[in-house]
Amino acid sequence: EDYPGHKTMGLWNRVVDCPYPYNNGESFEISFVRNDNLNGNNDAEVTQENVDFPWIQNYASYNGRTLLVASTGAHQHHVNAYRAAVDNFVTMMDQVNRNDDIIVYRTAAPGHRDCSESTAGRTDTVGVDKFTDYNNYMLGKLHERDRVRRNHDQMLKSNTEVISSSPSVTSMSHLPSPVEIRPMDIFPMTLLHPHGKEGVSTNMKKKLHDCQHDYLPGPPDGWNHMLYTTLVDLVNEKRTGERHPLW
Repeated sequence: EDYPGHKTMGLWNRVVDCPYPYNNGESFEISFVRNDNLNGNNDAEVTQENVDFPWIQNYASYNGRTLLVASTGAHQHHVNAYRAAVDNFVTMMDQVNRNDDIIVYRTAAPGHRDCSESTAGRTDTVGVDKFTDYNNYMLGKLHERDRVRRNHDQMLKSNTEVISSSPSVTSMSHLPSPVEIRPMDIFPMTLLHPHGKEGVSTNMKKKLHDCQHDYLPGPPDGWNHMLYTTLVDLVNEKRTGERHPLW
């Protein structure tokens, strides 16, 4: 009842109350918004191809630290459309400039049609090779952004004498640092997940045709474990000052 599921093709939210001492006894809110193009539309846009509910204004105006997990790809049928969507998403994150938030971008993987096709790395809408192209583009983009951000932060820590000796460095030091967007690459593990096969619904007593969404436990549970590990890595990096070797 609290979680309508993907078949409602929309949005939901829920407040979770934490018993003390977890989260110091404070509640937190979980929100889901489906926006296939990650765009900044103000009104819901639902077509045969895409579902885009508004989200950016609520996110930008939220009074509190936020963990934002974003993704697109499964409903993008052309590379140029995918690149435009993620480019626009990154631009919006820099414009909103919520540096205290944790922003995670999840890569995409096949998951539609019937489950045996998912195991074989096939989908009825976007082929596995196109998913690879999508993910490589976004991962490359995020790694480049991280390089620029780290260089920017390093320049701000440089001594005044070094900065003043190079006009180009001086001008760059006044530019805002790109907002950190941490990638979470679920693509390889999803293709190899053991539950990528046909199952039988315990309620409906019929075959399921989309294991990534309907056959649980399944790939999304593995994604949750990866998200948790990503957050643990972030805490360790803050504590030690050293980045995870895989990032």
